[in-house]
Amino acid sequence: AGHGLVARCGVLMPFPIRAACVFPGGRRVITSGEDGTSRIWDAVSGEQLLVLHCHRAGALGTAVFPDGCRVLTTGADGDAVVWDVNRGAQLSRLEGHNTPVTGGAVFPDGERVITMGLDGSGRIWDVKSQRTLAPLAGVGKTVVAIFPDGEHVAVASERGRAEIWYGRTGQLVAEIHGHEGAVTAMALFPGGGRLLTTGEDGAAFVFDAKSGQQLTALARHTDAILCGAVSPCGTRLLTGGRDGVARLSDATTGETVATWAA
Repeated sequence: AGHGLVARCGVLMPFPIRAACVFPGGRRVITSGEDGTSRIWDAVSGEQLLVLHCHRAGALGTAVFPDGCRVLTTGADGDAVVWDVNRGAQLSRLEGHNTPVTGGAVFPDGERVITMGLDGSGRIWDVKSQRTLAPLAGVGKTVVAIFPDGEHVAVASERGRAEIWYGRTGQLVAEIHGHEGAVTAMALFPGGGRLLTTGEDGAAFVFDAKSGQQLTALARHTDAILCGAVSPCGTRLLTGGRDGVARLSDATTGETVATWAA
């Protein structure tokens, strides 16, 4: 099950899973692990459908293209790879980061992707030509999210802030503040009107994506929050923390609906 086992201090332990995404339609999921593979699973039966041996070191991130036929994987080897999941074939290898590539995102047109490096650098790529179209300005960036219109991009930093930019003009649309420490994850609500952010300070907030105004504060985790997601209906928020707790919250009130502890 999972990504196999690794011996650590003489004890067999599962390889950590660093990222997961759901395919359009919800029938398949993909996970990326520190064993260097990304694996596609049947979401109902749990059957493993495909193994992609994608990175010489750990696979750290993954994103699914809107067509559901391609995936982006990012790795500790400093590369990002685009795959045809129907054939299990590599389509593009995007090389240029000098540090591990911790994650990425796909534009709605499926022709461009953004990758983020451990050093806080970011790049926008053309998938077909495998060329860098533009670097993301500044340093210390942690995570990125692309709006459904494909024109706006949210970029967060290790300084606890996020910025929303209009891609065509480079205009800064909104600045978001609220975290003490790095922003660890961002997720857009359906339609792109609101944005969920999580931080290493254990906090999670919902912001208006146009004005940057804070709308909701969720109950804090006792340690850093590592991931966050918005339900397809936009009414529930899921956060997972280093404290071993997963929390489901009401997106409007911020109240906790359910918790699961490791």
